[in-house]
Amino acid sequence: MASFNVVGLDEAEMALLAHQDRAAMKVHAVLEAGAKILVAAQRSSARTRLRTRTGQLARNIGKSKVGNTQYGRNIQVYPQGKRESGARNAHVGFILEYGALGTKNIDPREWMEKANAEVEDEVNAAMLGVWEELDDG
Repeated sequence: MASFNVVGLDEAEMALLAHQDRAAMKVHAVLEAGAKILVAAQRSSARTRLRTRTGQLARNIGKSKVGNTQYGRNIQVYPQGKRESGARNAHVGFILEYGALGTKNIDPREWMEKANAEVEDEVNAAMLGVWEELDDG
């Protein structure tokens, strides 16, 4: 585990800044490790829970690049791209997740929420493992 010793305030500030820089470089690898597991889980869930005719939604689940938000760095996992009809896979996935009312009532299937919940501990363990591995290096 990381540790540091300081003698004065200048040394403490330098040590904290160095730790902050190392942490910022590790965040990308940590998020990628979690996203890899989540992509596989969502693809599997879409295949088994939705059983769509083409499997297009499951094939197009992927991860975004690591980005910045007002809350910090993040990575998103969701159905990407468009279908031949022009509909976005994210939109189709949303409707299948939450359902829709109208001319065609579509009941919610919660394929994504269930996948995320099933692998939550595995994602956290993978992310922590990468963090600690890089911390030792």
